[in-house]
Amino acid sequence: MGVLEAPLVLIVEDEGPIAQLLSNALTEKGYRTLLATSGNEALAQLARYRIDLILLDLHLQGNQDGLDFFTEAKKAGHDVPVIVVTGANSETAATRALQQGVSDLILKSGAYFKLVLEATDRAIAQARRERSLAQAESRLQSIIDLAHEAILVFDANHRITLANPAAGRIFRCDPVGMLHEPLGKFLAVGMTQLVSAAQQKAVSHMEVEGRRADGERFPAEVSVSQPQQVGQETISTMILQDISERKKIEAALRESEQRASLQAAALQAAANAILISNIHGVIEWVNPAFTRLTGYAFDEVIGKTPNILKSGVEAREKYDQLWATVLAGKVWVGELINRRKDGSTYIEEQTITPVRDASGRIHHFIAIKQDVTERVRAEEAISEKERYLQFLIDQMPAVLWTTDREMKAQTIQGKGFGSLGIE
Repeated sequence: MGVLEAPLVLIVEDEGPIAQLLSNALTEKGYRTLLATSGNEALAQLARYRIDLILLDLHLQGNQDGLDFFTEAKKAGHDVPVIVVTGANSETAATRALQQGVSDLILKSGAYFKLVLEATDRAIAQARRERSLAQAESRLQSIIDLAHEAILVFDANHRITLANPAAGRIFRCDPVGMLHEPLGKFLAVGMTQLVSAAQQKAVSHMEVEGRRADGERFPAEVSVSQPQQVGQETISTMILQDISERKKIEAALRESEQRASLQAAALQAAANAILISNIHGVIEWVNPAFTRLTGYAFDEVIGKTPNILKSGVEAREKYDQLWATVLAGKVWVGELINRRKDGSTYIEEQTITPVRDASGRIHHFIAIKQDVTERVRAEEAISEKERYLQFLIDQMPAVLWTTDREMKAQTIQGKGFGSLGIE
């Protein structure tokens, strides 16, 4: 934190000895000083330095009037406190000086140096307070102007006395035009509850329904302070946020959650086993049908890979082809001989689908599994019977006559069909 620089006092005095004595006295008290003997010289010092206080004699070099300098300084934009130190014991001069806004007036008589030092301390302290207040007000005004929320100040009659730029944007009107309008003009629902709640608590928060200048209503969240006495006025401050977009997002999230809940219920109730893994094949979720198929409970497989189901029967090349397919973003469909928790094997028909994000990057795989052991065995049994039947037919010495469902004659040529001399 930097050290504050000592205040700089400009002594405008045409009598050199007096000016020097004042300068010495002020320097001993920790002030910095500059000297000027005329109004023009003083104006030049004001233009060059940041002056905190002016000690001004009414009669300057060349019969210049000190108050004329004061007037010129104000016209030039130099808002610096001035203490008049004069030997002119004139009520007219004193009145004129005070009317022009000097901070104090001290006559050059008796122990006036002490009075000058005391007046200087008071003026510097007051100037610092005013400067700090002005800076605080400037910061506050910047915050009010830059705020995204509407900031409204209203009086005891609920009429708006301040509206920031955001209020104009939210209510779609000129914020200056909102001044002196009743607050209820901009609140469609909640005005009575809001004011009542503000009477009970230091700050109350609630949702209300706002009304824009074009009549459109919108959901809003407001905070309002208790009424406060400021001078002769009783005021309250309200901060209002348009939550239309938030409400839309919340509604969309609720709808999404409902859809997700339905989808989750469907997955849970699915007859086929479902497994979800990450890009590395680590299992993140399985449904109850998976447990019924494999014998492994949910907690037993989470964090593991589908390798726990390997039977050792399938060739490694088959798994390599499976991974090459899904990592390329394609769907793999095929059959594997897997092993259950109890050690029994089964034939599993499996469809593995890659899941991509918005950028197209694969981040998960979904595998849908079905036990097709009985179907495969039945198909193999039928194939075996067909092969056996064909073998019998091939061994027949003559023609075999059969009929179809419409009782039309059908012939099947046996091995001895050619012996009949029929081609």
